[in-house]
Amino acid sequence: MRRTKLLCLAVAGLAAQTHTFRLGEPAEVVAELEMSSPGSDWSEAGREAATALVTLDGAARQHVVLSAGAERHVYAVFLGQVAAGEHRLHIERDAAHSAPPSGLEVAAVRFREYRPGDPLYTVVANAPVLHARPDVIGRFSDVPL
Repeated sequence: MRRTKLLCLAVAGLAAQTHTFRLGEPAEVVAELEMSSPGSDWSEAGREAATALVTLDGAARQHVVLSAGAERHVYAVFLGQVAAGEHRLHIERDAAHSAPPSGLEVAAVRFREYRPGDPLYTVVANAPVLHARPDVIGRFSDVPL
C-alpha cells in the first residue's frame, strides 16, 4: 500500500506544469489539454480517475476529471474572457479529488482565441458553465454520464 502512495506522489510531482501564453488583445480563450490518467480504471472502485486542478494566473480555478482514463484525450477548458497580456495556466493533480492510484500526465497544451467576428465567438462566449453537485464531489458518480 505504501509503495502505491509513493508512486502516485511521484507521478503527481512530475505532472504539474505551467504554460504561458500572450494575448495582443482581449479574447475568449479555450485551453485544449491533452492528458491521460495512468493507473485509472472505471471498472474498479477506488481507481476511477485523476482530477486535474487548472488555475489561470493563480486565481481562476477549475477541475477536470480525466474521464478517458489511461488513454490520451483532449479536454477543452473554457477560460472565459481573458485580458490582453501574458498569462500563466497551471495544471496539477488534485490529490483530494483523485482516485489514489490514478496518475496525471499532460502531453500537450494548446490555446484557442476567439474574438468578435470569429464565427464561433458567440458560441464560446455564451457556452453554459456546469458545476458538480456538492453531494458527488470525490465520488465519480456523474462523470461517466
